[in-house]
Amino acid sequence: MKTGIVTFHRADNYGAVLQCYALYSVLNKMDCDVEVLDYRNPSIENRYCVIPRICKNLAKWIWLLLKTCPYYSQRKKRHQRFERFREKIKMSSPYYEKDLKLNGADYGLIISGSDQVLNPNITDGFDDIYYLDFNGSFRKTTYAASLGNINDPKLQSDEFIRRITNFDYVSVRENDAYAFLLSQHGISAEKSLDPTFLIDESQWRELVKNTSVDVPERYIFLYFVQYNSELVKIAQTISKERKIPVVYFKPKIKLDCESVFCGDAGPMEFVKLILDADSIVTSSFHATAFSSIFKKKDIHIIAHSQTGSRVASIAEMFGFQDRIYTDFEKFIKVYKNQPDIEYRTDEYLSQRQASLNYLKLILTE
Repeated sequence: MKTGIVTFHRADNYGAVLQCYALYSVLNKMDCDVEVLDYRNPSIENRYCVIPRICKNLAKWIWLLLKTCPYYSQRKKRHQRFERFREKIKMSSPYYEKDLKLNGADYGLIISGSDQVLNPNITDGFDDIYYLDFNGSFRKTTYAASLGNINDPKLQSDEFIRRITNFDYVSVRENDAYAFLLSQHGISAEKSLDPTFLIDESQWRELVKNTSVDVPERYIFLYFVQYNSELVKIAQTISKERKIPVVYFKPKIKLDCESVFCGDAGPMEFVKLILDADSIVTSSFHATAFSSIFKKKDIHIIAHSQTGSRVASIAEMFGFQDRIYTDFEKFIKVYKNQPDIEYRTDEYLSQRQASLNYLKLILTE
């Protein structure tokens, strides 16, 4: 059966392309005729342009241009690395919203997800394509879709409930999303792992074994999507104590310690840097996910106030909830006496098998 995946594969975002690669790879190994439906969503792609696209607000465009131009060469190299990584994934011909709504798509099954494809705040409102609301005789499913903040009024609306009940099968990623659908609305759903967890650690290591990054042998890995000064303080504290640098990704961060900027890192470099780091300091779901996959012994997290449940779900599964802090002061109080993380794997292995079983189910029903 021909199967399509609809996700944020064109975003130059580490988690977006790595989860896409993982889901595609897992389905491919199940002897599934699978490809990523190359839906070109301007609201997603425009956020990751090497040079900001001109917009109606000329002053805003000039401001963005001045802000990004000093990092043009690094942004260009980063984009090229994302493009090379996408070559590992089989994709359809490009589709646009108008085409899909008019002509549909020739698949027996389409899977929406993983990632925040159902979060209307990411897609500038409810996107019909990610909700598979277009012509075709295909079965409609999600896999490990993330809703974002379940208390958001848009997700509490009748429109969301109407859209989510239109799927034949529903699988979500977070505990709170699962409870929200089942307990509050009686919607049958599965709770599934992010696709990155479905690939063995050995396979991830093999993928990046020849990837080189120009960083010192020992370093602190600092990564967040939204700037967080508390995480910066944590990274600086560890760096000064261990006398090793901080590797960071966001430009214009002021670090009061030795540091290395990796603004040109692509998906392979991102995974490799986590694999080899002494310590991980992050608020990111996928940075936490890969830290867990590689069983990193020293992780420090400040979860996002609204979407932190995604990170918390990983910590709970592997048993390092004590590495999530509300602020820098909470970190300082416990840091000196923390032992290395001892990973629990029973729940992970159980959820992994359940997630694989769900994929097998939707492929054969």
